[in-house]
Formats: sequence, structure tokens, C-alpha cells
Amino acid sequence: MGARRIVTDGVEGLVMSRAADPALLVTAEGAWLVTGPSVRAVQPAGAGDSMTAGIAVGLARGLGIVDAVRLGTAAGAL
Repeated sequence: MGARRIVTDGVEGLVMSRAADPALLVTAEGAWLVTGPSVRAVQPAGAGDSMTAGIAVGLARGLGIVDAVRLGTAAGAL
């Protein structure tokens, strides 16, 4: 898997948003599929920016990476 190689090359974690599919989080400790809340998409423009902001806020508030990505997927779904 390409993501695993990137992580073993020194990146602490990699998050891939995948539109309607769960986000993929890969770290040295493992890989997780992270699902956001189920909502009806009206206008998806900016969803990735919102997801990134949610992850950043989660990390800044001391959440672990998995919980921060959960927060990000929720923010991106709004």
C-alpha cells in the first residue's frame, strides 16, 4: 500500500478523504476507516477544507489522531 510506505518513510500519519466512502487514516500503529455522520449532501464544495480544519482543531485540543479524524469527518459532512 502506498500510504503505508509514506508513513514508514517518516510521515507520522496520512489521512485520505474519499468522498462518500470512509476516510482512510494510516499511521505506524495501523490503518483505520473513519466514517462521518450520514447526511444528505447539498453542496460538497469546501468539505475537504472543513475536514482539515476539524482535524486541526481536534489535534490542537489534545485529541488523539483517530478521534481528531472523526471530528474532521463530522465537520466535513456538515
